[in-house]
Formats: sequence, structure tokens, C-alpha cells
Amino acid sequence: MLDISLLDRRYQITCERPELETTLATLTSGFHQNPTRPVDVEADITADLQIRGLGPQTRCESTEQLAIGFEHALLHDALVASSCLPLHAAVVGIHDRITMLVGQSGVGKTTVTLGLLGRGCSFLSDEAAPIDPETGHVPPFPRCPAASQETMRLLNVDPEALRHIVLAGVFCISHESFSSVADSPHRVDA
Repeated sequence: MLDISLLDRRYQITCERPELETTLATLTSGFHQNPTRPVDVEADITADLQIRGLGPQTRCESTEQLAIGFEHALLHDALVASSCLPLHAAVVGIHDRITMLVGQSGVGKTTVTLGLLGRGCSFLSDEAAPIDPETGHVPPFPRCPAASQETMRLLNVDPEALRHIVLAGVFCISHESFSSVADSPHRVDA
């Protein structure tokens, strides 16, 4: 069973395939477990690759497709349920300040984020930056950065030196590979 806390929602996911549960545990490894908090959502993944309990029931054709679909459904559910305003951005922190990299897919947000992490910045997010409109804070949203083979080559990073899984030809790098992962919200400066 996976126990995941994401934007103040707690998910318990039951998975009938142990090898798939290991993949999903790596994919969601950045989201803290908070067993003292009541469960908000219970979902399960059946042996025939169906996801139930996170939006409409979905049947997938492969374990890779299921892992990608599960992550998207989980992140979508948490963002929709939260009071935060989500931006498509990568976020890194330096002390109590943040740098937010906003842009369309494919412009290099992940490449720059991974480069900054190699220079001592802390990791908050690679894909979504949920901003609390009342406080102006960005809580950590540590989705695994998804880096292409070309990104890894540009940064001179050996993928085998990092904890990762490969989905659709992309290296999904576990947050445990980074020296500093933010564990508290950071304020957005004007």
C-alpha cells in the first residue's frame, strides 16, 4: 500500500502488482507520508491495470501507461482539491527565496532546474508550482523531474548514478538524488 500526502491531502493506494507498486513508490517518492492525517482518498490499482478512485475509472494497456496515468490523475486530483493556484513552472529555492521558471513545455525548465540543483539550490518543483493566493507561499511539489537523454548528456550526468525509473524513454529522477529538497513553503517575492 502506498501512503502519499500531497498538498494537505492524504492518499492510500492499494496495488495488486508488487513490481508496479515499486515503480509508483519511486514516482511519488517526493510526496511525504503523513500517517497521522486522516485519509482523504482511497484508490486501487487492479491486476488488470485499472485505476479506481482517482477520477474516472481508467484501464491502461501497459504498466508504463498506467504509471504515467496514475501520476497525472494523482497530481490533478491534489491540485483541483487544493486552494492553491497552479502555475506550469519549475521552482528552486535559495535560502528562503525562490526562483520560478515559467514557460511552455520543452523550453528547458527541467534542464535549468537540474543545473541549479547541481549548484546548491533546493528543489521545490519541476512541473507545477501551486501558489497559495492568501499567503503568497509555494509549497513543495516534488514531482520527479523528467529528463531526456539529451538533458542528461548536456548536464554531464550519468543516469545510473541517480535513483530513477524510465517511462516513455524519459528519466524520472527521484527526489532522493538531490542534496537538498525543500520541506516547507517558500514565499513568492513581488
